[in-house]
Amino acid sequence: MNDPTSTRADAQTDDSRRGYDLRDYVRMLRSYWLGTLICLLLAVTASAAWTLTQPREYTSTASGVVQVATSGDANLSFAADQLAKSQAESYVELGKSLAVARRAASTVGAPGSAAALLSSVTATLADNTAIITVDAHAATPDRAAALATAWIDGMGKQIESMQAAATGANGLSTTKFVPLASASVPSAPSSPNVTAAVTVGTLAGVVLAFLYLLVRNTFDRRIRSADMLERETGVSVLGTIPLHPMLLGEHHLVATLPQDDTLARHRNFAMLESLRELRTNLSYVHVDAPARSIVVTSAQPGDGKSTLAANLAEAMAASTSGRVVILDCDLRRPTISTIFGVSVGAGLTDVLAGRARLADVMQQTDVAPNLWVIGTGRIPPNPSELLGSESMRSLLRTLAEHAVVILDAPPVLAVTDAAVLAAHTDGVLITVSAKRTTVDLLRRTVQLLGRGGGTVLGAVLNRVPIRGADAREYGYYGGAYYYGDEERGGDDAPTPAEPAAPPSGADTPPRSPVAAGATIGFASEPAPGTTRRGRRARSMP
Repeated sequence: MNDPTSTRADAQTDDSRRGYDLRDYVRMLRSYWLGTLICLLLAVTASAAWTLTQPREYTSTASGVVQVATSGDANLSFAADQLAKSQAESYVELGKSLAVARRAASTVGAPGSAAALLSSVTATLADNTAIITVDAHAATPDRAAALATAWIDGMGKQIESMQAAATGANGLSTTKFVPLASASVPSAPSSPNVTAAVTVGTLAGVVLAFLYLLVRNTFDRRIRSADMLERETGVSVLGTIPLHPMLLGEHHLVATLPQDDTLARHRNFAMLESLRELRTNLSYVHVDAPARSIVVTSAQPGDGKSTLAANLAEAMAASTSGRVVILDCDLRRPTISTIFGVSVGAGLTDVLAGRARLADVMQQTDVAPNLWVIGTGRIPPNPSELLGSESMRSLLRTLAEHAVVILDAPPVLAVTDAAVLAAHTDGVLITVSAKRTTVDLLRRTVQLLGRGGGTVLGAVLNRVPIRGADAREYGYYGGAYYYGDEERGGDDAPTPAEPAAPPSGADTPPRSPVAAGATIGFASEPAPGTTRRGRRARSMP
C-alpha cells in the first residue's frame, strides 16, 4: 500500500524541481512591484546622472578627395581612378601625422598643442573611394568646426609640400588633394549620447529588476499564495478567510458584527461564506470518520486563530442541529469567553482539578442555541502538564461522544500545548496569516505536530485580500460576487444565515465521569444564571 507521506514528499520534490513559468513571474512582479520599479528607476536615474556629469563634446566633419589629372581616354581614366584610391590610402595615414597637426594648430591658434590635437582628430578613408573624412572633436561647436576645416587644409598643404619636394620647383604633379567643403558647426553634442545612455540604463534596470525578483522571491519565505503553501509544505488549504478591518486586532463573531451600511454587509457576508466553505471542506477531509474534536492553532501569535476558532464553531452550530462545544485551551492568553461574551469564572482547569463539574462550567450562548462555551478557568502554573493529563483525555472523549468539539490552542512554536492536545484529538487545523506566516515557520509547525502524534487536517489562509489581483493570488475569487448582488439590488442579496434550531426530542445522553464525579449536560431551554450572551448549562439527570 502506498505511503501518503511518501507520496506527498515525492510531489513536493517534483514541484521543487520544476522551473519558473510565466505565472510565477507575474506573481513575483505583482508581489514585489514596488522594489522592481525602484530598481528600474535607480538604473535609469544613474544613467541620466552619469550623462549630466560627463563633459560635453562636439564633433564636426570635413572631407577631401584625391584627384589624378587624366585625359578623356577611358583606360587612362580607370587607371587614374585606381591611382587616386591608392594615393588616398597613403594620404589618410598622412592625416594622422604630427606635421599636419602643426599646420592645423597654427591655423586655429594653438601652436603649443599640436601633439594634443592628434587625439582629437580622426581621419578615415571610405571603402573603395578616394574620399578622406576628418572628424574633429572639441569642447565647443565652433572650435570643432574650425579644427576640422584647419585639418583638411593642413593635409592639402602638407601634400603639396611633399609633391613639390619630390618633383622640384618647376615640376608638375598629377595628384591633387582637394577639400570638398568646409566643416559645419554641430548643433548638438556628440558625447555623451543621451539616447544610448538612457537605453543602456533601461536595459540594465530591467536586468537588475529581474535579478531582484529572483533574489527576493528566494529569500522572502512569507506565504503569498495557496499554491505556494501546498507546494512548499504539503498541507492542503481547506479555506481562505478574507480580510475584515473590524477583526484586525479585535476578537468578534462575524454574526454579531454591525451591518449599518452596504459595505459592512458585503464584508460580513464574505466572511460568513468563507467560514461555511471551511466548514464544508472539513467535513470532506475524512468522510468515513468525520473529525469530532478539532484543535485550531497557528505557528505564531497574532495569526487570528482564536477568532477563527470562535467563528468556525458558530458556523458549525448554525448548519446543524447537532451540538457544538468550543473549548478555550489557551491557558496563557484566554480569549474565547470574551469573544462570546460569557462570564469569566470557573472553567476547564477547575473541571480537570476536580473543583467543579463539567455541567457547571458549560455556558450556552445566544449566538446559537446548540453552541456551548467552556472557558479556561483559573490560570494554572503548569498548562502543558494539565492539558496532557488523563483527566483531559477523558474529558475530550466524553465531549466528542455528544458534540463536535473545537479547541482553541496556543501557537505551536510558542509552547507545547497544541502539540500535546493534537495527540488526543481527531486533527489539527492550522491558521496561516497571509503575507505574514513564513514557509519555514509552517514547516516547523507541521513537524512538531507530527512528532507529537497529531494529524494535520489542513490549513486556513487567514486575512486574505478580498478584492483585486492579490485576492486571486491567494485563491480567493468571491469578492466580485459578494460586491455585486446587493449593488444590483437582486433577489439573491446576501443575508445572514439563521441559526439552526435546537433538536427537538433529542435523547438524553448518559452521565459520563470526566473528573471527580463531574457530569455533562446540554440545556434545550434557558437555564438560570444567564450572562450577557451566555447561559450556564444544566446538569443532565
